[in-house]
Amino acid sequence: MSQKVYLGIDTSCYTTSVALLAEDGSLLAEARQILSVKPGRCGLQQSEMVFQHTRNLPRLVEEVFADKDCTLAAIGVSGYPRPLADSYMPAFLAGMSVARSLAAAYKVPLEAVRRRSAFCCCTPVVVLLICCCANVVRTAATT
Repeated sequence: MSQKVYLGIDTSCYTTSVALLAEDGSLLAEARQILSVKPGRCGLQQSEMVFQHTRNLPRLVEEVFADKDCTLAAIGVSGYPRPLADSYMPAFLAGMSVARSLAAAYKVPLEAVRRRSAFCCCTPVVVLLICCCANVVRTAATT
């Protein structure tokens, strides 16, 4: 029997992160890839972050879904850096585009949250996912 799962995606920093949670909140799978910074460099330009996140996401999504008999229930994604209407950083686009595409294809709710408001402890993508799933479940219960 297929179990309901929640997918979390985070591309807000120097790690591409993807996780799956079961309906009871238990972690089913998690995959991460640290972005590469060339030797002697102090960081990455946003365009290079977008490129690396875009390359990493398909493999990481495949990895967390491998050998799982599951049904996607909702998706949570780090969507923006600050709680302002014009808050924007290109690195978020990679995760948002994958999340929006999957949500549309599977007709499941998508919850985009501000990265920093969701992360206080634990693995960032798991905390993000828990926050997003709680919002999705709350929304579904009131409609």
